[in-house]
Amino acid sequence: MKNVRIEYTRFHYLHRQVDINVPERWEDLNCAQFATCAGIYIKPLGDVEFISRYFGIKKNLVKRMSKFEQYRLTELAGFATKPSGTVNFFYMEEIPGTKLLSPAGKLRDVTFEHFSLFDTFFFDYANEPTEDNLCRLVAAIYLKKNEKVTEIDFERRVRHIAFQVDKATQYAIFLNYVFLRDWLSKTFRFIFEKSDSEDEKLSQSKRNFGKVAKPGRPDWNSILDSLVGDDILNYDSYKAMSCILAFKTINKRLKEFKRNGK
Repeated sequence: MKNVRIEYTRFHYLHRQVDINVPERWEDLNCAQFATCAGIYIKPLGDVEFISRYFGIKKNLVKRMSKFEQYRLTELAGFATKPSGTVNFFYMEEIPGTKLLSPAGKLRDVTFEHFSLFDTFFFDYANEPTEDNLCRLVAAIYLKKNEKVTEIDFERRVRHIAFQVDKATQYAIFLNYVFLRDWLSKTFRFIFEKSDSEDEKLSQSKRNFGKVAKPGRPDWNSILDSLVGDDILNYDSYKAMSCILAFKTINKRLKEFKRNGK
């Protein structure tokens, strides 16, 4: 994060200045800035509109700047054209007007069952980017307080998302999850490791304005079965356990297996 000072005059004699904090990477963005950056993949913005939203500067002040000054400001947000962030949280804690809440940072309140559901919908949308698949992803991730995704009328919730949540917000949530999943792949690399071909696809997709290129979907049912093992009587308890705790256990087992071959 860096600080930039903008100086200007009013009425030809009053000198004013505005200090703004300028993010230098995706992780530094606040919710409004992230939404602005994600929105440009849905609908490109003019320089004045982008600068006003991204830096929180009034449009009339932006319009008074020279084209070169506007260019220098947009240049500071250049990293936003390369969607390759890594975050362990959702920028948007609540979808405005819906009471739908994101999971906590580091997915610490997400069960294994909940994660496997929205991760599956993520791959559905990545492989077939339809509006319905995007709504299903958002509906699976964001829940009301104390809700369980398996206990709601899911189809009704999907319709609610389609009607109440604009496309730019939906896409911002998808892009946010791309970044969060990158964090998971670095934290639990034996579970989320990608083949060289998948890495190349992901790199290519990031160069193509954030569109994820048809990756293979994990088989979470088989992964859960491996975690449960012979403890079938407690199968439901494993589904309800923290996904992060499950990942730690599975990642450790995979690491030991690769090291010892058993």
